[in-house]
Amino acid sequence: MSDEGPGFPVAFLPHAFERFSRAEENRSRGGAGLGLAIVEAVARAHGGKATVKKRPQGGALVRLSLPLATHAAGGL
Repeated sequence: MSDEGPGFPVAFLPHAFERFSRAEENRSRGGAGLGLAIVEAVARAHGGKATVKKRPQGGALVRLSLPLATHAAGGL
């Protein structure tokens, strides 16, 4: 997922997936700072990972990588 807004400050990137962390405390849109923490927890629970970086043209890029599914014997 990418956006075209201001993105995250560089100093925030190492903390983007921490619970209750927010890039800007004075944002008017609210939020508890849990969205990216949930994304990372789901990714890890499924053997994957989540990453975030600033886009050169502005905005942020959040990438979710998951392993390919394997079919267990007797599974679907």
